[in-house]
Amino acid sequence: MLPKAPYPVVFLRSAGAKDTKLSVALKLQAQDLNTTSYLSFGDPAALGIDYWDAFRLEPMSETWLELFSLSPENPKIPLVINNLPLPSGEQGMNISLFVDGQLRGQGLSGSYILSWEIPAAWPPDWELSLHDHSRQLAVSMHEQSSYSFEHRSSVTRALKDSRPLIYKAPRPIDPALRARYKLGPRDRVVLFVGGLDRAHAFKGVGFLLETWAAAKPGNARLLVVERGDLRNRYVQAAADLGIAPDVIFDDGVGEDGLPAVYNLADLFVLPSLDRSEAIGIVQIEALSSGVPLLASALPGVRTVVENGRTGFTFEVGNRAGLAARLKAVLEDEPLRRRMSAAAREAALAKYEQGAVWAAVERTFKRAAEGRSS
Repeated sequence: MLPKAPYPVVFLRSAGAKDTKLSVALKLQAQDLNTTSYLSFGDPAALGIDYWDAFRLEPMSETWLELFSLSPENPKIPLVINNLPLPSGEQGMNISLFVDGQLRGQGLSGSYILSWEIPAAWPPDWELSLHDHSRQLAVSMHEQSSYSFEHRSSVTRALKDSRPLIYKAPRPIDPALRARYKLGPRDRVVLFVGGLDRAHAFKGVGFLLETWAAAKPGNARLLVVERGDLRNRYVQAAADLGIAPDVIFDDGVGEDGLPAVYNLADLFVLPSLDRSEAIGIVQIEALSSGVPLLASALPGVRTVVENGRTGFTFEVGNRAGLAARLKAVLEDEPLRRRMSAAAREAALAKYEQGAVWAAVERTFKRAAEGRSS
């Protein structure tokens, strides 16, 4: 959910300060609720999403207050830590803010107070101002440290009404999609979904390509879905490794097209190389389409895989281990079918929203019982 214009923005103008990394804490208060968001400026940073950004999470109760900013380049991505490059010259930068809240399931209305802390080392030639477009008002954030405003939230959102993570119709394979990728009738598809930019280099695409070249799985194609500034490097790497005919790069699949791509796959692989990969939501999306998993045994990632039932894990960065698992699953049709059925069952049992909320309720109940005992 994103704000409707007009909405408040922070405007930053710089006269050329360089090599500085400073953060501004934005604090929002309404009734007895508080929340904080951060704007960080300096290098390295990107107008889009980078390694230092933190996404806004879906509220997990019926009472909440939230404040997040919108990336100038990706205005549909809400961030609670927005890491941005330094603006150049007099052009400046607009950073959209979104505030809202809910009290016992109803939209929160009344007085809001936004306050901020600007670091003492803030360069004097950086001008920071807050613009309230609804009141046609701009205030200097250097001369004031807070701003009060009235807001009536239009949000009334039940927890169980949010977008489901589990796809509803597993395994319908689109013949047109197979034709688009020029797949033969016996070709099996190993799928990777993940960013191909420098911020997501930990996803291990280069490692995956090298493993594929060593394993040489027969009658199989590797489908790499996503985009990023390293895409051309990976395409060249596939050519250099002699596996270009086996690898399909598709950077034109949007969110709406992902279910069809998952349903096309026979196996999903997540070869991440370090703990920058927390859990891999793509694994759950694959499970929901009945696609077995091959994943590196990182602490969070491995919790999604039921070894030997919904897929296999392999030692992080171990090419021989991944190659062996690839061959084992691709060459054993009965095993792959059993894992496919188990994958869908696991997705519904563990990650369907009703199951998730039941688990949350059990957790809170245990916590409450432990506190009272």
